[in-house]
Formats: sequence, C-alpha cells, structure tokens
Amino acid sequence: SRQCEALTRFITSRGLLARIFNRTFEHGFRRYSVRWERKQEDRIVDLANNCDLVSMVKTPGTRLYYRLLELGRPRIVMDINDAVWTANFGWNDLNTLLCDVHGVICENEYIASYARTYSNRVFVVPDPPQIESFDLLRHKIHRDPHKIVLGWIGGAQNIAPLVSLKEPLEIWFRECPNLHLRVVGDGESRLPRFDDARFSCCPAFHHSDIAREV
Repeated sequence: SRQCEALTRFITSRGLLARIFNRTFEHGFRRYSVRWERKQEDRIVDLANNCDLVSMVKTPGTRLYYRLLELGRPRIVMDINDAVWTANFGWNDLNTLLCDVHGVICENEYIASYARTYSNRVFVVPDPPQIESFDLLRHKIHRDPHKIVLGWIGGAQNIAPLVSLKEPLEIWFRECPNLHLRVVGDGESRLPRFDDARFSCCPAFHHSDIAREV
C-alpha cells in the first residue's frame, strides 16, 4: 500500500493517456490501499497474540502499535531511526508512544538521546558499517578517474523517489557521458524507464560488502 503514491506518480510520468487513467483510477487505488493495509494489520495482530515479543522496524503510523499494546501479552519494541525526523511518517504522538512501548531501538547515540527523554529502555543497535570499515578499504579500491558514479543505496521502499527524479537524471546523463547510476539494494524492474541513463544494479547485498560497494 505504501507504493500507491509511487505507482500513481509513475503512471502520470508516462504521458497524457496515462494521466487521464491516473485521474480516473487514483481514488480507487487509494481506497484499495487503505483496505489492504487494514487487512494486513489484522493479520499481524492475530499472529502477535501468540508471541512474547514483537519488534516493529520502520513501521509508519501509530494505530498498529496501540493495537498491539492492547493485546497485553507481547512486549513491543519500537525502532525510531527514520520517523523522528520525517513529518509524513504519521507519528504525531511519537513522544507518548515512546513512553508506552516496552523498549526502543535505534542506530546511534544521537537519536537515542532523543528517545531517552521519554523512555529509560532505549538500546543502540548499530546498523550501517562503521567508518573503520571504509578506512580499511580506502587505499585498496582504485576508482576510474574518468567515470562519475552516482550511487543510490536502499531497498524496495527507497527506490520510488527515483521516479520523480527521472527527468533531471535524464538531463544529467545527456550532458555528462561519463556519468553512471549504481543502484544497490533493488533490481532493474523497479527503476523508471530511462531513455539515456546508464545504470547497473546490485539487487541484494550483505553489510560486509556495502563498504566495498560504496
């Protein structure tokens, strides 16, 4: 359901006929998206009722958190790496939720210091490769001085913004023949249909590989 907006933007970028299609069916897309998301939430709640611990990672909104807390049985652990800074993540009552959940995890001390204002059960779980991993490879990787690589690292949910960047990217690639787009974390099937862009993909990676890839 979170790809609904990306889907409509992609359809719109295809031309006039697609924009007409988009205006006609966008409301239906969104209604289906809401129903589908609620159905998935119901399924998660049913499964969680038989669990001792539920870890919520990058989960927008607060409704599902409160539904899980109402179960009473599972301990709810909340990840807050992105949503502290993202207004449209739907966490307007984040501070209250931090007080209510049983534990909070994040990737660094900077965000942990924010969470500790509201909870004494905050744990730092480092996720990205540490700077030392890059230092070990800094003098072993030989870059092509005649090639500029534009990197995009993430996953399926991070690839959608490339759709809205398609036109400026196309301009860059026409003006810079030595420019190359490297997408790490997703495959070609999710990319917009570029006309001039030169790109390659690494659909999956392990954390031990990401420092070398970067």
